[in-house]
Amino acid sequence: MQYLDFHMSRIGASHERYGLPCQDVSDAWGNDVLSVAVVADGHGSRRHFRSGEGARLACEVLRNQVTELPECAEAAGMEEMLCRLKQSLCTQWRDAVREHAVRNPWTEAELASVQQVLTEAQFQRLMDGTDDLIPYGSTLCAVFAWENMWAAIQLGDGGMAMVDSEGLYTWPMPESLVNEGNRTASLCMADPMADFRHCFGTGRPAGLFVYTDGIEKTLPPQSPELASLLNWMLKNTHTASPAREQNLTRTLDMLTSRSLSGDDVSAAGLADPAQEVHDVQISPEAQQRAFVRLGARLEEIEATLEYNRQKLEASRPDHEGYDTGTVRQLETIVTRKEQEKKQLLELMEPIREACGSVQTGRSGAEDPETRKVME
Repeated sequence: MQYLDFHMSRIGASHERYGLPCQDVSDAWGNDVLSVAVVADGHGSRRHFRSGEGARLACEVLRNQVTELPECAEAAGMEEMLCRLKQSLCTQWRDAVREHAVRNPWTEAELASVQQVLTEAQFQRLMDGTDDLIPYGSTLCAVFAWENMWAAIQLGDGGMAMVDSEGLYTWPMPESLVNEGNRTASLCMADPMADFRHCFGTGRPAGLFVYTDGIEKTLPPQSPELASLLNWMLKNTHTASPAREQNLTRTLDMLTSRSLSGDDVSAAGLADPAQEVHDVQISPEAQQRAFVRLGARLEEIEATLEYNRQKLEASRPDHEGYDTGTVRQLETIVTRKEQEKKQLLELMEPIREACGSVQTGRSGAEDPETRKVME
């Protein structure tokens, strides 16, 4: 039986505020043999000034490559097949990007903007074609479902989740060796295969999901709150209501409006129409991993706060080289990071309580704050 599918990308609140385009792209499709869902997140910095196009090309290349996958997947050959798929994706994406750059040379406006953030050497490499992939930098995360087999690939941040027939949510993708703070693995890296991860398994999941990091900036990764959101998406996909797409649009818009980063948000997934949608369950191990990841992010925020507070203290009016513009910038950074710290602590508290109270191998995940997002 064919999986139901959904996908949605919404522009971030901060992108709308500053007149920036949406740099996320998502897609989903399938038939009785194979179903696929994918998200790609173009990097937001000015150095990656065509990253939205890079994300679009990533999804387009995947759709083209999937036609070469077998109609019947077997565990014995899955490892080799996924490695070939990832390598082919990297190669084809680079070819597509370079073809696009040839047909669409850098504009004067693009060069004027990027020259402000690149060193002289970096700008020269861009002009001579050495760094021609950098402007298109994007992540990629996709899931595949056959009749009795599933698989997933991921390069960069964002997430991939799975729910089984009993409502247990897991995040089986191995951790990245690159993603840390504001860094992420990317298709534009010199060697993207070094951190292009994959996982697979037998059986037929009730649902498979992929999403960009804009969602994890509002809801903790691998948390009950995130699982509740994904479970709502699963229920929304099962419904025959004509408002299904409108419901998803409204929910993702609410997420980005709540996030301090205001990043673009994307989600895509596959739902088995033959399986019931159960109440959410999360393993204690997943909750512990979520708490550890948030703790690492908290340490990064606190380090940034301390650094900028020290710079602000050294920029007092009685100090040599006092500059009001620099002071205002530092004050803005400190204020924003203090808000991020407060929000992160609020997100961590229910997970802290859950980690301390879970006595069995599974726990419920119905969070009132998450429900508010989906109402």
